[in-house]
Amino acid sequence: MIEGNKHHDTPKKARLKGAAEFLEAKKIPYFKTDLFNYFEVPARTGYRILSEDSSRMRNHDNNKPETRQQKRKITELDLDKLEDLYEKEGFEAKALPWAAAAIEAGINEEASTRTISRQAASRQLFKRLAAEVTFTTETQAKQRFNWATEALLARPNPEDWHDVIFSDECHFGYGDEGRRYIARKSGTRSDPSNIQERREPEDQDKKRIHSWGGIGYDFKSPIVFYDSGNSNGKMTQQTYKRDILEPYVKRWIEEGRSFVLEEDGDSGHGPGKSNPVRAWKEEYGLKSYFNCPRSPDLSPIENCWLVPKQYVRKYPHWDLDTLRDLVEEGWEQLSQETINRWVESMPQRLRDVIKMEGKKTNW
Repeated sequence: MIEGNKHHDTPKKARLKGAAEFLEAKKIPYFKTDLFNYFEVPARTGYRILSEDSSRMRNHDNNKPETRQQKRKITELDLDKLEDLYEKEGFEAKALPWAAAAIEAGINEEASTRTISRQAASRQLFKRLAAEVTFTTETQAKQRFNWATEALLARPNPEDWHDVIFSDECHFGYGDEGRRYIARKSGTRSDPSNIQERREPEDQDKKRIHSWGGIGYDFKSPIVFYDSGNSNGKMTQQTYKRDILEPYVKRWIEEGRSFVLEEDGDSGHGPGKSNPVRAWKEEYGLKSYFNCPRSPDLSPIENCWLVPKQYVRKYPHWDLDTLRDLVEEGWEQLSQETINRWVESMPQRLRDVIKMEGKKTNW
């Protein structure tokens, strides 16, 4: 026996199948995965047990039709049931193999995996790599859920977010150009003429330039470079007042622009009850709010930074002037149309957080 496999004896198999037959005979709704957990049987093994026993019973019952040579097609109603399973049970159901998902959904158990996958494709259902997000603790999820619920009540429509300016810092460093596609013949990957040589920057060069920006509906600030006075680029309250609030945000206020400034809860933005930044905001009547902690998916500017970052990676940059020019050019590549779409996605982002019960979304 392969180490790690657990032998499931015949009595346990019989109890498992007996329980399934009883529930089905009584028309009691149940999920087979719950049954497997109760009998301490892995899902893959459980499905195999039910499938094997079903085949043996059929082979010894002359009154049951033989269907092994004629696989019944998956109907539209079957596909509805499959989609209902995915909608109700979420990720774990979607991770099941096609055959297991079909059994769990209560549809044709005799259909082949190929048949199921082919029919599922008509509903745009394919097996793809799952998107990955960072882990969210129970406390963080509850905080995010509550924050999203309150924000959606206050601003339920896309146009309700037109007055918000989302702001954030971003850091850029030295680096070589990104990986390039080349024309080459099969089997020549290791040929010297087909190898791209790249060098990695030193740790101290990975955050060479520190920048700040703000975006909103029909609005994009210039990208602002600042000197943090430290190696990690962390924004201090003095720097925030001197390089951001005074020369830019103050001007927007004086121009009569009606807006609410969104910031993250970094200490440099003055989240405390008494500090110079908070006093400045009160003095100039700045309307602002702090985004929910650990929630980059609830601030569209996080999406915006991807544009200049991708642009910078296209070119080698090993001096400050070149890096600064590339960052500015990359920021210019960010279109207002794209920004507007991301701003108006806020209600959907909030609904997704609520649907995910506070866990991270793929925004």
